[in-house]
Amino acid sequence: MPYSRRLSESLGSSLSGHLATKDLTQESHFKWISIRKFLYVAFVHASSAFDYDLFSKLLHERITLFNFTFAAVTIGITYMCADLFIKQYTRRLDFNQDLNPLIKGLTVSILIQTTFWNLYNARDAGDAVRYLFTGLGGSAAWSQCQRGLNHTQCISPAELVRRCAKRDHIEVKITSAHLNYMRQFETEDRSIITTRFFVSAIVWTLNFLLSTVTDDSILKLYKVIFLATNLSTVFTLGFLMIFTNDTMRALLQIMDFNDKSGHMRDAMQEIALVYGVGMIGIYDLGTMSPFTMPDNTVVIFTVVYTSIALMRSMIVRIMYLSMADCLIYDRSIMSSHYLSFVLLPLSTEFLFGKKLHAIYIYANRAIATVSYLTLFTLTMSKILHMQFRTIKSVYIVGLLCILGFCLSAPMLMLPSWNRVRNGLRYGFYTTLFYLAGMRMALIMWGYGVERFSTDIQFWLGYKPTCFWTWSWKVLPAVLLVLFVDGFMYLTTLETIELVAGVCWLMLSILISAIFQSKTIAYYVVENNLMGAFRAKKKYGPPDPEDRQQRRNYNVHIYHRKCLHNCMILDEDVTCNHLPLMHTEKARTSVGSSETSLTHLYEADPKRQPSSVINLDISTLD
Repeated sequence: MPYSRRLSESLGSSLSGHLATKDLTQESHFKWISIRKFLYVAFVHASSAFDYDLFSKLLHERITLFNFTFAAVTIGITYMCADLFIKQYTRRLDFNQDLNPLIKGLTVSILIQTTFWNLYNARDAGDAVRYLFTGLGGSAAWSQCQRGLNHTQCISPAELVRRCAKRDHIEVKITSAHLNYMRQFETEDRSIITTRFFVSAIVWTLNFLLSTVTDDSILKLYKVIFLATNLSTVFTLGFLMIFTNDTMRALLQIMDFNDKSGHMRDAMQEIALVYGVGMIGIYDLGTMSPFTMPDNTVVIFTVVYTSIALMRSMIVRIMYLSMADCLIYDRSIMSSHYLSFVLLPLSTEFLFGKKLHAIYIYANRAIATVSYLTLFTLTMSKILHMQFRTIKSVYIVGLLCILGFCLSAPMLMLPSWNRVRNGLRYGFYTTLFYLAGMRMALIMWGYGVERFSTDIQFWLGYKPTCFWTWSWKVLPAVLLVLFVDGFMYLTTLETIELVAGVCWLMLSILISAIFQSKTIAYYVVENNLMGAFRAKKKYGPPDPEDRQQRRNYNVHIYHRKCLHNCMILDEDVTCNHLPLMHTEKARTSVGSSETSLTHLYEADPKRQPSSVINLDISTLD
């Protein structure tokens, strides 16, 4: 059993800065209740990666199942396991500057990166909501053959189906879905910009309403979202397997291990979004047990997430195969956004129950992005509330939603800045690996893997295996190598994208460096330079008595055998010799060799040697 027996009552108070918890007993640390809660929140966090096209091999950034699994095992679960344990161990959302004072500078940049990614999700959420409501009508916008930007030829989906039946080859650029996409996202039409602006306001208003409910209510909502999205995935895949003949073909194409088109860099970027590498990470809403074993929990999440992502990718692949024989498209322009709003709407015209598939696509995307925005807003409100406790949480949430709406507005009103946004996105990915690598270096190389493993053994009662310890030792170096690789890739981009990406990277590094320099200067003035690289005494469990027990904790004393040298004993460590007095009544006779004092020093292979005399009151009558 773990060493610590309880947590302080202050854990239940949000005003004290600690996360509330309802499951504080160590005996329940491996129950499914905490693991299920983690799955709900982790899926909401990972939903920003749009995993329904993860293995479809249709995007410009191709990700194979092998590359994703390898990246998840080497980087994803290793980083998430360490990050999850620190949050559960300290039960605080201060990003552990007590673990290392220099982490505070990295935390500021991490907050900026997470905010930037949420603005991207806010834009996609508005687009998904808009397409969802237009798809529910009698005639969807992408199926209407309006005049294109250059008055080009336009082919409606119905005509596309007829031509495909005749084995004609058609370029996607002349389809109504592509022309509608160019009109909606590549022009500065006032009516379209006004509509996107209005829908974005609706999304942030919905985000405010969801973020102001209680933690228990939002967790129940996440549970409903988890069940609804996954059950709809199973239902849709089963529906396609019954009414189409491309299921096995799609599965073989996804599971083709001889396909060398996937790049490990793309898989690593996806892993960073799914597992929160270089980002704020998962906030469990204070409902998980602090004694939840992170290794098992993260592995279970990886298996479930990969399985669901594979099923969703099969759905996308089957929908694409329905028109792949006649449609020609440029793979260089293929992105997750283009796939969702051009190819997939066209593919629904070739399937039975096209409205059902359209609802599945845009409802999943809208739910995923809105729920992710809610999780980010809740996390930021908790962090700010710890710093400004006199301000009510609802006011902080309102200010965050207003600020988010104001920052996302330029991205909606300037659609011609696509190259700039792409450059910022690549700079964002590169910055994530830098921040994650520096953070892990300060923890695993500064604080030390051995001390970190001892924290786990003290809190959870088991020692991490060699896989975790060796992974944590090399994790900082691997992340920094990925940072160098990402920077080299930035130099190969076009001028506009290169300038935008490098500027974002340099700005993020400069912000963290300023705060770190300020921290070092403070300790230099205090004549304690090494204090800037060491953990503070406040690091650890929130209860002072638990922290004191951790400082006095010694792995060798705790696990050594007694051997009847009982001069040093801990209150939770029992000696392994036999007790002085038996509590059970002896069942042997007085003269038997087992209880007779005359056979005390005789060797008996069935008995364990002991220096304690076995006595029973009944034998002395």
